[in-house]
Amino acid sequence: MLTMLAWLGILLGVIIIWKANAIEQFTGGSAWAERYFGSTITAIQVVGLLISLLSIMWVFGGLQAILSGFFAPFTPSAS
Repeated sequence: MLTMLAWLGILLGVIIIWKANAIEQFTGGSAWAERYFGSTITAIQVVGLLISLLSIMWVFGGLQAILSGFFAPFTPSAS
């Protein structure tokens, strides 16, 4: 089930990148995005790219490996 959601995340990220102009027209400009990315459309495309990359990492197990290594010191050990 989670793998299917990850595949949908990849598709969602691609659609966000593809329709960034329409999303920007719908939501309006963002002063923060204009300041740091140069345009709101670029910021929206970066968000879409991040969604796609994180979803690809989830499908192939990379995100789980990173998160398990990060949170390993905080998990209780079986004794």
